[in-house]
Amino acid sequence: LRDLRPLYTKNAGSHPDYRPVPESGEAEYETFLGVPIVRGVERVGVFVVQRLASQSFSDSDIKAM
Repeated sequence: LRDLRPLYTKNAGSHPDYRPVPESGEAEYETFLGVPIVRGVERVGVFVVQRLASQSFSDSDIKAM
């Protein structure tokens, strides 16, 4: 998300920037979509959606986010 574009991966655990948080319960979710929240030119946050390993996001899902 450094370049203000969505980050989408079907195998989040293998992404080089992945940092597990054991108490979050996110281990069962493999598909990751992170969309930067921008106000003007300033990054103010990130919108994150995760799905189970057998699910994925379509191009239209990503554009809608």
